[in-house]
Amino acid sequence: MNPCRSAILGAVLALLWCPEPRAAADQVPPVRASLICEQNAVVPGQTFTVALRLRMAPGYHTYWRNAGTIGLPTSIRWTLPAGFKAGPIQWPRPQIHHMADYRVWGYQNESLLLVDITPPPDLPLGHPTKLIADASWMACKNLCHPGFRQLVLTLPVAERRSLHPARNTQFDRVRRQQPVALPEWQLSCVRNGANYRLSIVSARPIPQADIRSGAIEFFGFDRQISSALPQTIRRLPNGWELTLRQEEFTPERTDRLTGILVSERGWKTEEPQRPLLVDIPIETSSATDR
Repeated sequence: MNPCRSAILGAVLALLWCPEPRAAADQVPPVRASLICEQNAVVPGQTFTVALRLRMAPGYHTYWRNAGTIGLPTSIRWTLPAGFKAGPIQWPRPQIHHMADYRVWGYQNESLLLVDITPPPDLPLGHPTKLIADASWMACKNLCHPGFRQLVLTLPVAERRSLHPARNTQFDRVRRQQPVALPEWQLSCVRNGANYRLSIVSARPIPQADIRSGAIEFFGFDRQISSALPQTIRRLPNGWELTLRQEEFTPERTDRLTGILVSERGWKTEEPQRPLLVDIPIETSSATDR
């Protein structure tokens, strides 16, 4: 790695972990964390969904599953009763935020990180069950604050359950933001040096409207693609080509491109918020970069 770039990254990471004066930090917590469930009881053998809810103070952001060039993603470590199983985090669609001079991937205001939990079918009725989540996060504004809290949610065990309507609406909003692979969109990626050209081609005719920068954004699952360097887009006969840049601060290179594509227009008319899932091989080109 270039020594100058190493120094820059070191300075930025130091900034991330530098706390504000305690008196100022104590006035308004950067994040308020809680554990919520969309139903009022656990039914033996039936999967239910809980959420880590993070409410950020004005101007603060937390991070997506891949924070980008700098930052740390939120994590959850579960302690569950015997026989219970927790699934992976279902992340809301991320947005682009800024930390220092870097674009990063995360959330402002509020985020709900959903997790499906399955209890055993022989769970006895009439006894409350306790779910424990050790949650950690990084919240950033001008400076950054690491956060940690152990959260406990106690629910009764019953033969039936009912949904909290408002929470069910919130949870469904996040579910509709989970990425999906769509056969009508054909994806391919070619790497040429530090550039990755991601082609997004439709199997059906699409409008010839101009596509402005930022109308489509790629968010990578790993640190192969930079969040800080701009993504450029150009029109293809029946789609687009997105140029991505190699992350400067990591040697990470894999033979697959994985992540999501977010479009302002949406990839499915009936679900405009749902991202397009990307999991494709990366071809290598020896052609001169244009």
